[in-house]
Amino acid sequence: MRKGLRDILIFGLAGAAVAACAGGAAMALGFGDISGRWCGGAGSYIFKPRILTVIFSADKSRRDFKIDSYEYTDSEVSITWRRDKEPLSTTFGEFSTDHRAMVQLQSTAGPRRDFRRCS
Repeated sequence: MRKGLRDILIFGLAGAAVAACAGGAAMALGFGDISGRWCGGAGSYIFKPRILTVIFSADKSRRDFKIDSYEYTDSEVSITWRRDKEPLSTTFGEFSTDHRAMVQLQSTAGPRRDFRRCS
């Protein structure tokens, strides 16, 4: 009985170790990876759970957009947001290993833009 319990424990620990090693590279991004203020050439974005604030560099004007949802994968964050009542989607990816730089991927909602954390 003890040998069986020991074998189960060893097998379980070995399986957990393999999963931890393999899963480290494929862990999904989360809100903490995108939340806060990001600076780019055309302005800055501030991501909050339900609001995206855009501050335009040219005239320092601010615009708030309602966020409907965030979707996370291991390498991208997609945001569904509204400009007036029109639903739009923007995807961010190419996160640096330290998560201090990212790219807004080109879409119908906007061009490719590089961002870095500014706060």
